[in-house]
Amino acid sequence: MEFDRLPDNNDLTLEKLLHGGLFSIPRYQRAYAWGKKQLGDFIEDIKAHRGFLPNEKPYFLGTFLLTERDTSHGGAHFSIVDGQQRLTTAVMYVASALRALARQGISVDENIARIFIGLPSCRRLTTIEEDNNFFDHHILGDEAIVSMETPAQEKLHDAKQFFDATFAQCDAGDIERDLTTLRHARVLSYTVKNESEATQIFEFQNDRGKRLTKLEILKSFLMHAAYLYCGNALETENVLKKIQGNFADIYRTIEDYATQPFAPAEDSVLGDHLIAYLPHKKVGDNQDGWDHPKELIRILLQDESRDRADKVSLISNFSHGLLSTYRRVGQILAFRDRCEDLAGLFILGRTAPFWPLLIKCWEHDTSPEHESFQRICALCTRLAFRSSVAHMRSDTGNSYLYNDARDFPRKMDFDRLEQRLSERGDTWWHLKTRFLQGLDDADFYHASRPARYLLWRYENHLRGGDGRNAQHELSWHDMIRKNGEQLQMTIDHIIPQRPSDPDEQAILNRDVTWRGAEAPLPFREACLHRLGNLVLDTRAGNAAKGCRPFNIKTDPSNPTFMKSQAELPTFAPEPGVWDERAIEKRQQALEEFALTL
Repeated sequence: MEFDRLPDNNDLTLEKLLHGGLFSIPRYQRAYAWGKKQLGDFIEDIKAHRGFLPNEKPYFLGTFLLTERDTSHGGAHFSIVDGQQRLTTAVMYVASALRALARQGISVDENIARIFIGLPSCRRLTTIEEDNNFFDHHILGDEAIVSMETPAQEKLHDAKQFFDATFAQCDAGDIERDLTTLRHARVLSYTVKNESEATQIFEFQNDRGKRLTKLEILKSFLMHAAYLYCGNALETENVLKKIQGNFADIYRTIEDYATQPFAPAEDSVLGDHLIAYLPHKKVGDNQDGWDHPKELIRILLQDESRDRADKVSLISNFSHGLLSTYRRVGQILAFRDRCEDLAGLFILGRTAPFWPLLIKCWEHDTSPEHESFQRICALCTRLAFRSSVAHMRSDTGNSYLYNDARDFPRKMDFDRLEQRLSERGDTWWHLKTRFLQGLDDADFYHASRPARYLLWRYENHLRGGDGRNAQHELSWHDMIRKNGEQLQMTIDHIIPQRPSDPDEQAILNRDVTWRGAEAPLPFREACLHRLGNLVLDTRAGNAAKGCRPFNIKTDPSNPTFMKSQAELPTFAPEPGVWDERAIEKRQQALEEFALTL
């Protein structure tokens, strides 16, 4: 392929930029991440210029930050430090446009394909190593897709489909006009000789792309800090390579677990790492340093008690520790299949305050079964469960948990940590008393997450305690099936909200006294939504039973899949009857079980 020298910025279009060399995305950069919103904005920006010639109102695509690479192949080669999402999208856009025109029998100047896409043996743009073969053969080459191995490949595939669907609705004239707009789009290009220089000008954010995450901003800052604090060029290069290698592995690690249910966002994990491993400091306008990573690291580097070598060590080692944290997060997510208590924390939807502590405990429990970690999980889940039932905010007590994470294991071992968490679950803010009051709430049905969690654990308790007839336990995966699936788990009323049976309608409307209360209340207010009147069921099972009377629901000739439903007759005051007496008796049993969790 032939190359032109990159022209000056005052005469630079996207076509001229690409004609100036080959472009590649270094491994330490994020893989392709644009979604429908960014793609839609990209399309709309180009369409807005249809009525103008390129020299009248040119489309401005943005700024590209490049570093020069080895040119032993005989032409210019650049790494994309900033702008890779936009450039990758532009190349895919042109590939889709050319395919659409070819389907309509429209021939286009072959130079366009050569400049934007390149030859099969020498592509104009290469992505990160893990995705490049997919990008080359399936996105640019249009070969049939057999499988997609990374989230980025799914994003690339989605982008291709998005553009193909868009062009399928356009006539050839509009496609050619939009293609001309993109070819002549104005760009700014900053080309430097190495990453050290690049970090000095990298703070770019484009409101037509994905905003930089805190993790990306911190990566840039660490690279710039290496440039500032390292003593010579060799030391700078070595530290930069270490940072780049660690961040390459961080991004791949995030991709590995990103599709798992309830996986934390990358910036959340970054904050958890700062909470667990760095001192607590305030930054700016009295903001928590863990929520402002760049500012926190800047303050630590400005500490006059640190000498230059110590600062370089902080810069050099921080990304390695951060990589270890992201890997631990992935390992913890996978461990949910082996630890019901850990999975329960996610079912409750209260994981955020506990992540720093879980990360730290996972690191320091090296036993094969992670016995100590599992005990901590049980206590964390108990604390989350009780505080949720007690109607406490999910962030109540965060500071205590964060301090525990910082102090462990430097100031306390597993035994002391277990003791502290156990005490909080009982006495902290009168939690045990408030928990029992919450369990007895007349509207417990609408406390959906703790209700689902408790009924799930109770069902598994019954399944595991039936000797040789024990059923397999319901996994946490069973509890998160999507809405509409036949085996989706739901919470059902034993006496339904709209009973079809006249006797149950009469029960629903009569006055009852709940647990010795002074004044009676209608059953509908006093008992309908109580914990004792709730049972776990599948969507299909719930639909099959509907609003049928209790004696038909519990007919032994129609065995139920759920153990907690099969035992309901044992609470009935007389065969086939479910009323406030049965609900109170079952309520007591469920409350006693809840205290064991």
